[in-house]
Amino acid sequence: LNTIPAVALGSVEVLRDGASAQYGADAIAGVVNLRLREARSGGAVIASMGGYDTDFTTARGEHSAQDGNQVSLASWVGLPIGEDGFLT
Repeated sequence: LNTIPAVALGSVEVLRDGASAQYGADAIAGVVNLRLREARSGGAVIASMGGYDTDFTTARGEHSAQDGNQVSLASWVGLPIGEDGFLT
């Protein structure tokens, strides 16, 4: 699931009960449907950054740890194709 960019998702549906009638016997514990974004127009640019900054005290004294710094930049745009088509 890490290979699917979050900006490409329009919605996420979680069916918790057995969905075997619609999805087959392998879906006895439930189903997760990832629906892709469908847009003929519009767009967005999303930037985020984060990290861990932890201060803690032990019997040996105070400690500080910084880890997991990350920066993410994502964008999407919706383009019409013909009368009914689109490219997102």
